[in-house]
Amino acid sequence: MVDGGQGLAPACPEMLPGLYRERQRISDAVDDLLAARGVLDTIITATLPPDAVEPTACEAVGSGRRPEA
Repeated sequence: MVDGGQGLAPACPEMLPGLYRERQRISDAVDDLLAARGVLDTIITATLPPDAVEPTACEAVGSGRRPEA
């Protein structure tokens, strides 16, 4: 890489394919994170407010135990 006064630039054109691959890898990771955030938003939106849930319904949450039927 060289700095020509306007920021970093590839020192030679042979670097471009690797730079394009890295950019695509980052873009794919961003897309995956945005999809995961979308799923979380859907779950959060669908979750009942605390006053609408039976108190015993969430007792086993986080304990690794299933509520008894």
